[in-house]
Amino acid sequence: MAPSKMRLRPQRPADKEVEVGALYHGIVSYVADTSAHVILGDAQGGVGHEGYLHISQIPGYFPSAREALKVGEKLKVQVLKAGSDGEPMSLSAKLWEEDDDRSSSWLDAKVYNIKPFGIFIEVSAKNGVRQGMVHISQIREGFVEDIFSEVEIGEIVQVRVLSKEPNGRVKFTMLPEA
Repeated sequence: MAPSKMRLRPQRPADKEVEVGALYHGIVSYVADTSAHVILGDAQGGVGHEGYLHISQIPGYFPSAREALKVGEKLKVQVLKAGSDGEPMSLSAKLWEEDDDRSSSWLDAKVYNIKPFGIFIEVSAKNGVRQGMVHISQIREGFVEDIFSEVEIGEIVQVRVLSKEPNGRVKFTMLPEA
């Protein structure tokens, strides 16, 4: 059986509750096209809580989660939402740790996607690449009529952290400090 089609199961119930917002080491237990499951805790024994990692919460762009992760792979994740009543725990591998807080610093960011409402960028962080968005209103002062004439895919732009949301999203700005 192909590694991405295998499934690891937690060997015993976890003895501790997970904390929303906390970072954990884990092991990928199952991979599908649009998501993966990760067991938090002892990666060698696969012991712990199991959570759901949507493809949008995996750093980088991948058409399929199977291209990004393999069963048995170790990774660090953040708990976005605790599971309850049969609902899975939501996880993110797009980490922006507090000790990586550079909100007042200008950062180099690579544009990887452009939409009519904003640009999607990647910034280097201590634990890998961090993705985020610059809303069209944060690209430059004044009205932006055509976002596609402002930046190009692959271009390196200067950004600052505008806000970090509890769901793991980071918003950036290209505007100078007021």
